Amino acid sequence: MDEAQKIVTDNNYRPKLEDVKQLMLQVQSVYMAGSMPPALLPEFKKMMLVPSIHEIRQPSYKENFRYMVEVYEGEDFKESYVDMIMAAVDHYEEDEKV
Repeated sequence: MDEAQKIVTDNNYRPKLEDVKQLMLQVQSVYMAGSMPPALLPEFKKMMLVPSIHEIRQPSYKENFRYMVEVYEGEDFKESYVDMIMAAVDHYEEDEKV
């Protein structure tokens, strides 16, 4: 099951997804969650009636990752953020992610 974190984080995301626990048999299940923080794991186990989980987790720290917050108080928000994004794209090499 992909997007397993949604069971805990978003009640309106595919409401039938949580009903999967009613289908649980004594077979192996695989839950994939690209954005489930470790703090949500106990709640996920409780909601899905899964007593134990073998967790495989990759580090989420990225050495070159950074972000910034800018407060915008102008009238033309769309033009401003498009300009900001294009300036960032122009700043980096073609094969880098922005």
